[in-house]
Amino acid sequence: MENSKAVGRKAETRNQDRGSRNSPLRRMSPLLPTFLALLLLGNAATLPQGRAEVAFDVRYLDTRSFFIGRNVIEGVAPGTVVEYADGGELHLFTIAGKVWYGVSEEVDIGVDLPLHAARFQTAAQDARDIRIGDVVFGIKYRWLERPFLLSSILTVKAPTGSLAIPKDILPLAEGQWDLAISEAIGTRFDLLPLALDATVGYRHRYA
Repeated sequence: MENSKAVGRKAETRNQDRGSRNSPLRRMSPLLPTFLALLLLGNAATLPQGRAEVAFDVRYLDTRSFFIGRNVIEGVAPGTVVEYADGGELHLFTIAGKVWYGVSEEVDIGVDLPLHAARFQTAAQDARDIRIGDVVFGIKYRWLERPFLLSSILTVKAPTGSLAIPKDILPLAEGQWDLAISEAIGTRFDLLPLALDATVGYRHRYA
């Protein structure tokens, strides 16, 4: 699993030449779904049989709030502000719904459905669109419950999202199928409302 971590300083980034093939935002575009996507990793615990768990995540992103690690974009250092040539502004609002269901005491199934609302404004245009992103389906199997939790998680991402909203501005999908396998280990504290989990995995992209 490729886990993206916002460990660098916050970089306020804009595209200098929207029409250029080598512009920073165009080169960064394939990375953005990684930041936006909600991966169905969850944790090592499984739900009781017949019980469902629903969660929502809300995010806002604009051209001044990209998290960029060092050397992610060639020639653009963390903290660098790169302006759109026409002064355009991009705003992206995402709400993602995640549902897990306990098929048995050891098996959970889940789905993650993101909904994106994008707006791009310039002096000449005001483009808006609302579409779904890439849908992720997952299944989790718990091997151990004591002395610690140990689970295997398999997820499949379908290319249901739009590659560009508006065109050549910001893709809201990766345009490919993904298969991810991960292992989750965790523990629960009976006397405290506290849980510790760690996950490691591998993701394969089918271009």
